[in-house]
Amino acid sequence: MPIVEFERLADNWSLRQYGANIESIPATTSGKPGAKAGANSAASWPLPASNFAVWDPTNGNDSNAGTVGAPVKTLPSALSKITAGGTVVVRGGVHSGTEVGYRIASAAGYNANLGYGGINVSKQCTIQPYPGEQVILDGTRDESGGWTSGSGYWSKAISITIDRGPTDSYGQLDNNNTFGWKWVRDSAWRTLMTNAGYANPEALEMFPLASWNEQVWIDDVQQQQVATLAEVGPGKFYVAGSTGGTNGVLFTSSTYYLGTNPTGKSVRVGELCTSLRLGVAGSTLRGLKFRRFCGSSHMGGTVKGTTANSTFEDIVVEDASSVAYDLYQADNSTYTRCEAIRAGCIAFRPSFSYNLVYDRCKIQGANYRRYNSSPATGSLRIGRCRNVLAKDCDFSNNYTMGVWCDISCYDVKVVNCALDNNTEHGAVFEIGAKVLMANCTITGNGVHGVVVLSHNDANIWNCTFAGNGAKRGKVFDGNQPRNIKVYCDDRRVMDSPPYSPGTGTYPGYGRDARQPIPDPTMNNWLIESFTARNCIFAPGDLQFSYLPVEDLQKPNSRNWTEYGIVSNGNLFNRLSTSNPAWAFLLPGVGSAQTILQGANAVAQWRSTTGQDASSIEVVGPSVCGGDGWLTAPNKALYGKGGAQCPAVALPADVAALIGVPTGDQHVGAYETI
Repeated sequence: MPIVEFERLADNWSLRQYGANIESIPATTSGKPGAKAGANSAASWPLPASNFAVWDPTNGNDSNAGTVGAPVKTLPSALSKITAGGTVVVRGGVHSGTEVGYRIASAAGYNANLGYGGINVSKQCTIQPYPGEQVILDGTRDESGGWTSGSGYWSKAISITIDRGPTDSYGQLDNNNTFGWKWVRDSAWRTLMTNAGYANPEALEMFPLASWNEQVWIDDVQQQQVATLAEVGPGKFYVAGSTGGTNGVLFTSSTYYLGTNPTGKSVRVGELCTSLRLGVAGSTLRGLKFRRFCGSSHMGGTVKGTTANSTFEDIVVEDASSVAYDLYQADNSTYTRCEAIRAGCIAFRPSFSYNLVYDRCKIQGANYRRYNSSPATGSLRIGRCRNVLAKDCDFSNNYTMGVWCDISCYDVKVVNCALDNNTEHGAVFEIGAKVLMANCTITGNGVHGVVVLSHNDANIWNCTFAGNGAKRGKVFDGNQPRNIKVYCDDRRVMDSPPYSPGTGTYPGYGRDARQPIPDPTMNNWLIESFTARNCIFAPGDLQFSYLPVEDLQKPNSRNWTEYGIVSNGNLFNRLSTSNPAWAFLLPGVGSAQTILQGANAVAQWRSTTGQDASSIEVVGPSVCGGDGWLTAPNKALYGKGGAQCPAVALPADVAALIGVPTGDQHVGAYETI
C-alpha cells in the first residue's frame, strides 16, 4: 500500500500519494545504513516442551485445557494455565473482537485508565505465534452486508464509541491560544498562522480531522473520513452520532455513511482502541502483527510496555490511528526488528525509561493523519529517557521528523541508521544532553537535516547530508533549511528554587523527576560542546548554510566560543560561492552575529574558529547523486583512500559502534560495512 497523505484541497478531503509508493523505493544493498531494518516475516519459534498454553481468540473456548487440541479463547484464561516464565502460543489467523483489544463500551461508562491499559499481560511470560503460522490481531469488525442505498451514499446503523481527543491527556481539548502550539491544524490554527504573517498556501494546509480516529476499510482499501454527509463520495465516509465524556471528546456513532458501493464487498469498521500491554517485568512479545486499531493519543500505543525488561521482537503495527508503540517507565527494554507502518500520529513513543535498545526497527508513513508537528508527532519520539541506542534502523519516508529526542533525554546514540525523505527534519535533539550520531544518512528531508536545540554535547560522526530542504514552506521557524542547525533558546531545566509552577521563565519545564534537583547532567540546557567530524554536507533544494550556530536569547546571547565547537574532516559542498550565501553563522554577545559568506567563507571560518583544518570545500554541482551517495568520480577522489579524502581517524568507541576498525578514515556514511 502506498504512503498516503491527508490534505485539505478546495475545502474537501482527499487522498494523495506522497512521492513514490513504499514498494517502489529502491531497496538498499546489504550494509547500508538502515538496510537491515524490518521484521523477519519468516521467523518461527518451536513449541516449548512444557509450561505453555494455546490461545485461539477466534475458535478457542475458555472451558478448554489450553492444549494444542483444545485452545482457550481469552488471554487471561491462557495466562491462568501457565506459571511465571511460561509461554502463550497464539494460533494463526486474523483475530478481532474484545478477545484481542480494548473497546469503549459506552461514553457514559468510560474509564480512562482502562482505555490506556488495553489488555494487560499480567504474568511474566512470552507470547508468540504457533510454529509456522501468521497471527494478525485486527482492530476492526465485520460490517459487510446490511447497507441501505441512499442518494449518493450507502448507510447502516452502527454504534461504536471512539475517543476523538487530540492530546495525550484524556478530555483535554486542543490549545487554541498559543502560537503554533496546537495538536491539530484546524481553522483556528490557520487563523493564528495567518495573523502571524504566514501566507504560503502550502504552509497553511489544514487537517482538522486528524484526531477523528474512526476507520473504514472496503475490500482492504482504507476510506477517507469527512466532516459532513454532503462531502461523502467515492472512497469517503461520514459518521453521524453524538458526543459524550469529558469535554465531549468521546463520539458514539449512530450511522455510518459510505460513498463507495459496499455491495458484495468486505466492509470492516474500526472498533478496538488498543491491544496488548506488557505489565509484568521480564515479558516478551514476538512474531505478531497488529493492524487497524483506533486508539487516541491519550490511550497510548496499540502495543505497550509499562514495566522493566519488556522485549518486543519481530512485531508489526500497521495503520494505528494514533500511536503504534508506547513504552512508559520500562527500563532495560528492547525492540528488535519491529515495524511501525502508517502510524496516525507517532510510531514509537518511549518515555521515563532508561537503557533502551531499538535494533533494526523500521518506521514508514508516521503521522499519516497529519497532526501538527509540534507538540504532537514523531517517528521515534523520545522523552525523559536515558541511555538509548537506535542501531541499524530505518526512520525514512514519514510525515514528521525521523528521530525526535524531546525533553531531558541523556546519552542517546543513533548509529548506522537511515533518516531520509521525511517531510520535516531528519533528526531533532531538543533540550537535553549527550547524543551521538554516527554513520547515518540524512538526505532528502523536507526542512533541516539535524536540529540541535539547547542540547549539550552533540557529536556527529560520518554522516551524509544531501538534498535536504525540499519542503521548507511547511514549518514556521522563520529560517531557510540547513543540513545542521545548532542553537539555544531561553528554556532552562531549573532556574532557581522553589522549582515549582509559577516561578521563572519555564519553571521546572520538562524535568526528569527521577533525577536530582538540579540535574547536573542536563547542563541547564545550555550548549557548551558540539562536534561534527567526517561528514558530507551536500547542497539541497533550498540550501542555506553548512554549519550555523545561533543564540536566540537576545539580547543576552552568548559568544560562539562558549559553544565548544569542534569540526574537522568534513567535505563541504555548495553550488556556487553565493549559493548558499551564508556558509557559516556564529553568535556574539548580545545581539551580535557573525555571518561568513562568499568565496572566502571556509578560510574565514578556519581563521576565526581554528576548526576544519583538514576539511575541504567543493564548489559546483552536488558531490552526491540522486540516491544521496557520492557519485563514482567523487567517491574515487574524496572517498576512503582518495587523494583528497579529508577524513580524520575514527576513535575506538565510535568505530566499535559503527563496526569498522579504529582509526579508519572515511568521509560520510559507509555504503557497506
